[in-house]
Amino acid sequence: LGAGAALTRAIDRVGLPCVVKPSRSGSALGVSFVERETELATAVIAALSFADAAIVEAKVEGSEIAVGLVGAPPEAHSDEVYPAV
Repeated sequence: LGAGAALTRAIDRVGLPCVVKPSRSGSALGVSFVERETELATAVIAALSFADAAIVEAKVEGSEIAVGLVGAPPEAHSDEVYPAV
């Protein structure tokens, strides 16, 4: 699967508009909103400047809330999560 085919396949799977973001990031750095298929390659390159992989997902309308977690390391597998305040 070449790069062009992979980009086309991503659009086929998630549709447009979509969001492209670095696979490891907690901020808006490297995030792009893609409205047209011709914008996808540039968005992926932007995301890859912040991580080794990029995520392409469907754009969902609404408010985005980011909440940082403080406390036990991920391997603690805590089942307790409190709502954002």
